[in-house]
Amino acid sequence: MIRFFDKAMQDGTGRDGLPTYSMVPYFEAYRSASIHVIRPARGTDKVSHPKEWKAYLAAREPDHDGFPLAAWPQINDAERQGLAERGIHTLETLIDTDMTGAPKEFQEAQEHAKEFMANMRSDAPKLAARIDELETENGALKDQIEDLKKAVAAAEAKAKKAA
Repeated sequence: MIRFFDKAMQDGTGRDGLPTYSMVPYFEAYRSASIHVIRPARGTDKVSHPKEWKAYLAAREPDHDGFPLAAWPQINDAERQGLAERGIHTLETLIDTDMTGAPKEFQEAQEHAKEFMANMRSDAPKLAARIDELETENGALKDQIEDLKKAVAAAEAKAKKAA
C-alpha cells in the first residue's frame, strides 16, 4: 500500500510563545511485511507514484459550490478520499451522481446524504424563524442598553451637580 497524506508539523513559534503548525504532505509505503516507511513526501515519491499523488491532490481540492464533504461528519476520511478521486467534493454532487456501479459504502453515503439534505431543507424554515426571533430580541436588548446608558449618564450628571 502506498499513500500520501497531510500531517501537521510544528514550523515555528507565534508571538504568544505557543507553537505554530503547517500541513506537510507525507508519504507512506509498506515495502514488505516488515518494512513500513513514513516520511515527508519527496519529489521522487510523486514521480514514482503518480496515481497515488493524483488521488492525494484530488482529495485536497478545494470544495466547490455546495455543502462540502469535508464538513460532513457522516463520512470518514477513506470514503471522502475515494469520492474525491471520483470528482465528488460536495453533498449535492454525491446526491446527483449515478452510484450504480460504485462500492457499497459510497452508495450508503449517497443515501445518508439524501437524508441529511432532506432534514436540512425541512429544518431551514424553523431555523430561519428562530434567527428572525433572535435578531428581533437582540435589537430590543440593544435599545434597552442604550436607554440604560442614557439613564446612567443622566444620573452621573445629576450626581456631579449635587456634589
